[in-house]
Amino acid sequence: MKTVSQLDENGYFIGTTTAAESPLEPGVFLIPAGCVEVEIPALPAGTKAKFVSGEWVFEDIPVSPPEPEPVPPAPLTYQEKRKASYPPMADYLDAVVKADPVATQAYIDACLAVKLQYPKITT
Repeated sequence: MKTVSQLDENGYFIGTTTAAESPLEPGVFLIPAGCVEVEIPALPAGTKAKFVSGEWVFEDIPVSPPEPEPVPPAPLTYQEKRKASYPPMADYLDAVVKADPVATQAYIDACLAVKLQYPKITT
């Protein structure tokens, strides 16, 4: 077994792998596709290695700009708060279909509570 340098499709070093010795030719190693027998020197911090014309070339790894701070959502308007406070209409329909007067009244009471908390503004 022999350690070889594995490259991606663009020639950049991605790691090491092993090459097995040929069973038919002792001393000859079967190099996997995309690999070179040249050992990579110590990789300086912040760089990546590319194998070009038989030698290693080091390139700086580009630094991505920081993600922008998320913009906080705009506060809800009075009308949006009022609308969002109402119980789902499905609750009322469910109560009506089941002929459940307690659930129907609970829905109505919840709607009236919203109307008290957020009285309609007329302009």
